[in-house]
Amino acid sequence: MSLFLFTQSVLAAWFEEQTSLTQAHQAILEDDLPAAFSAMVEVWQKERAPYVKEHLNQLLLKSLDKDCGKTLHSEEFAPWITRVVIRNQSVQSPGRRTERVTVEVTALEGLEDIEFTRWPETKVSRSSDFESIIEQPGNVIYQRQYALNRKLEPGLYQVRVEAADNKVWNSWVIISTSAMKQVVRWESKDHWVVDKKALLNSYCPLPVLDVSLYDYIDDQYIKVWQQKYEADYPTTIPIQDLIPNRYVLAVSIAHQHWQGSIIIENQQVISKTYDISEE
Repeated sequence: MSLFLFTQSVLAAWFEEQTSLTQAHQAILEDDLPAAFSAMVEVWQKERAPYVKEHLNQLLLKSLDKDCGKTLHSEEFAPWITRVVIRNQSVQSPGRRTERVTVEVTALEGLEDIEFTRWPETKVSRSSDFESIIEQPGNVIYQRQYALNRKLEPGLYQVRVEAADNKVWNSWVIISTSAMKQVVRWESKDHWVVDKKALLNSYCPLPVLDVSLYDYIDDQYIKVWQQKYEADYPTTIPIQDLIPNRYVLAVSIAHQHWQGSIIIENQQVISKTYDISEE
């Protein structure tokens, strides 16, 4: 009892400082995740010390323990937006590794632009592409993809979406960094394996394994086959009726969590050439 009272008094004295950082801690202890997120945004805007950045990174990861981030951020989408995904992607091919981040927005009307910047107004990359990728009845999926020189650094970012009629929606996004709990690697020439590095958060979606084949047609790679798995991951490509040819085989595993309505996805991709002979 005396230890409990001492701990409570220490916590009370610490929280009396009432800095944004202590407010973030207190809000997480009280399960007030929107308040914790607001406090973390404020700390990212004010603090530059390296130890504070790592502290905030761990604090954000801790906030996912309750519901995988679903109630972390209370801001809603604009009525003309139905889905936003921020995808961190690391692609490993023989002798090469590339990093990119993609902001994918599903909208009920045409979009003029998507921007993703680091606080205060730093461009994520000078190399980016904006395009509509899938048109569906009533909505279109747009994406802005940025090529990176290195992994996206943890910190405060802002996503901005502009509709064709100049309407704008924007939101704060805090990017964290941590080791992936499941990773994929090549085990042999035609086989891969998924290594389990840590226990999964039971509130988050199961990691999704994506197996895709690409053919080089008219000077570009075209996806000719794809299959996704949430369990019972295969370790080799489960099809036999492809035309003999040289393809590119890409195997990825993706982990998702939320930041309120926004989906944050970390994806690891391994790829290599895949030959199908006539024998």
